[in-house]
Amino acid sequence: MRGLETLIRVKRWEIDGLRRTVAEAESLVARRQEEAARFEIAVVREQQQARADEVGAYGYAAGYASAVIATRADLSRALAAAESHAAEARDRLAEAYAELKRFEIVQEAREKRAQLAEQRRETIQLDELGIELHRRRSN
Repeated sequence: MRGLETLIRVKRWEIDGLRRTVAEAESLVARRQEEAARFEIAVVREQQQARADEVGAYGYAAGYASAVIATRADLSRALAAAESHAAEARDRLAEAYAELKRFEIVQEAREKRAQLAEQRRETIQLDELGIELHRRRSN
């Protein structure tokens, strides 16, 4: 019985660590989304400046546009990787919760069996006491 209690305690400790991992992964996803949003705002600003100035338009077309495309792709890959990591962390957390629940169910069943066995022993003792009292009164 002690071994199962230890397993439950260890599993809860593991779940705490997995919760922290999920929180960190979701925080990373939020940072990546924020980076992408800031980048898009900067791109719009640069496009507006390029439209306002002919020299800026040539500079934008020459190299900045291709750099924007590459940066968008990099940000997209980084966001996808962060989302994948967060999903894996959530899956591991869900599996750990399910395993903890199985351990807790087994523990509850053991405790219930032990309680029923104790009640059975008490009933037997009380029955024996009642029979003994009845035998003494009958004599």
